[in-house]
Amino acid sequence: MTATTIKVDSELRDRLNAQAAAQGLTLGQHLAALAVGCDQRRRPSASTAGN
Repeated sequence: MTATTIKVDSELRDRLNAQAAAQGLTLGQHLAALAVGCDQRRRPSASTAGN
């Protein structure tokens, strides 16, 4: 895996770092979990599809 840099303001960086630390995660792990959660919210689940 190749690492990359993203630019965010220091307030957001500190907020994300605090959230990650509170869960015992690295910032990269926390961002990955946030992305998964976003993907899951965007996709209709099998239980709600077609209702």
